[in-house]
Amino acid sequence: MRNTTHLLAGALFALAVVMSGCAESATSNNEGAPSLAINSARLSLAPATANLVVGFTTPLTVVVKDRKGRIVSGAIVAWSSASPAVATVSSTGVVTGVSAGSVALTATYGYFSASMQMTVVTPTTAPPAPSAVTSLVVSPNLTTIAAGATQQFTVTGRRTGDPNTPVPVTVTFTATGGAVSPTGLYTAGTTAGSGFAVTATLPATTTDPSVSGAAAVTVQVTVTGPPAALQVGVWTNVTPGNVDLRNTLSCSNYGTENVQVDPNRPSDVYAQFHCQGIWKSVDYGKTWVGPINTGVNGSTVSDCAGGIRLAPNGAGNPPILYQACIRGAAMGFWRSLDGGVNWTRYTILSAAGRQDVYPPNVDPYDVQHLVMAGHEMDLIVESVDGGQHWTNVVMAPGMKAGNGTGSINFINTGNATTTRSTWLWMSQQSGGLYGTWRTTNGGATWTQVDKNEHPHGFAEIYQPDASGVVFMAGQYSNTGGAGVLRSTDYGVTWTHLGRQVDTRVIIGTTKGLYSSYGFPSGLNTSLGPNFQLAAQPGTGTWSSPATPPGMMQGASQIATGFDGTHNFLISANYGAGLWLYIEP
Repeated sequence: MRNTTHLLAGALFALAVVMSGCAESATSNNEGAPSLAINSARLSLAPATANLVVGFTTPLTVVVKDRKGRIVSGAIVAWSSASPAVATVSSTGVVTGVSAGSVALTATYGYFSASMQMTVVTPTTAPPAPSAVTSLVVSPNLTTIAAGATQQFTVTGRRTGDPNTPVPVTVTFTATGGAVSPTGLYTAGTTAGSGFAVTATLPATTTDPSVSGAAAVTVQVTVTGPPAALQVGVWTNVTPGNVDLRNTLSCSNYGTENVQVDPNRPSDVYAQFHCQGIWKSVDYGKTWVGPINTGVNGSTVSDCAGGIRLAPNGAGNPPILYQACIRGAAMGFWRSLDGGVNWTRYTILSAAGRQDVYPPNVDPYDVQHLVMAGHEMDLIVESVDGGQHWTNVVMAPGMKAGNGTGSINFINTGNATTTRSTWLWMSQQSGGLYGTWRTTNGGATWTQVDKNEHPHGFAEIYQPDASGVVFMAGQYSNTGGAGVLRSTDYGVTWTHLGRQVDTRVIIGTTKGLYSSYGFPSGLNTSLGPNFQLAAQPGTGTWSSPATPPGMMQGASQIATGFDGTHNFLISANYGAGLWLYIEP
């Protein structure tokens, strides 16, 4: 508590006021006791009047005298304030100013009392005014945003002499290249450019000039794209013109490994490009904008060598996107609940200190239930809360390669309960040493069902329905070597289909089956694609039609959808980019 040195300057507290007691009488044989005659006993308060500043303190003193005027030592008095809202007084006589006003403070000894008047005032000297705000900080300061997408901007001020302490400010916003709301929410226009800005202005006051700050904005739209009328039955390169498939960039760029179609909106397709972010198409893969990860953690999410998985999020809601990265600042597992704009990273505590994982496989009956494999380590993890927490899945000794990347997939049994615990795991190619394993109890026990193994990276199975038919691709199968394999009993037994050729991907539509071989051989290299196709159910003749020269690398993943007239396929082909095939 502040002391009496903060009382008003010049106040003198040596004054004494002698107050008479109440009009009552009493008797006593002790001449040394306080006067028992009302007119002879005295209480003196010093000072009699005083001023005190709000928030400060001062002590009061009281003197008790007997009827002969002698001071009574050790006398204990009671203190009171007529208005504690103005000033309070402690049991020892210390007064604290509370608010401006006048108040009577009283000391009582037995039947006798004395009062003084305390005037509480506001400070006569105001604290020094803060220095003016001389600059504004707009965050994010530099952003790239897809045409039509939104970005929230925030602003804080900085004062002269204290450039590191944010100061709350109320500003007005203006923007070019799009529109901005009064709260700083920017919506990009449809014109591409890198010279746009969001500007915040702090209006001038009577003493301080106006201050402005700005953030640079680049709006991206498709620079190049496919022909307006796409040819049916051929592969067309639909790679966005603003992605880099030639340079290694920040995270060792291998191009694009993943593409996903939103089952609730088949017009919406998502693709991840290494070290660059996530792109989106709203016209069945024909044209693209990106990166769309422009919100929270957006720049970190871009620095990822890995891939994405999509989970439907209910009618009318954007999809859930899961991203997993094996290299870059974004290494680890991420989740977006708004279609890829804002992202949250979740640590895999059970991964023994490592976070490099491949994208999860999503339970077809529960989008919060995920299984996921580690990158070049013996690791399978499971989550039941959308990746917020993970537990380890026990692997059979025969599955443990030490430094290989397994791939884990749910097998849809047609029943939510049994699907939840029925999985198929494929080893990364090792010459058939580890093969393919199946569990029906969530990893409590495993059975090897084939020697098939997938190429380096990850792999997925394909199920046209829940009738028991399952397809997988790879090498070293004990039923026919490399190529496409088909099961009719939910993955218990397998038969070989088509050519014996290295294969990574098998996918289908209502009409046909399509396979391809992709391998992360690096940018500006050629490998694959070993393209094959056959009519459903794949037990007939398979053919190998020619692919365009630009498809110099095969598929890592292929997604399918229906555009209202045709089935379509979108293929992610590493350094060869994205390719669209419209089925005849």
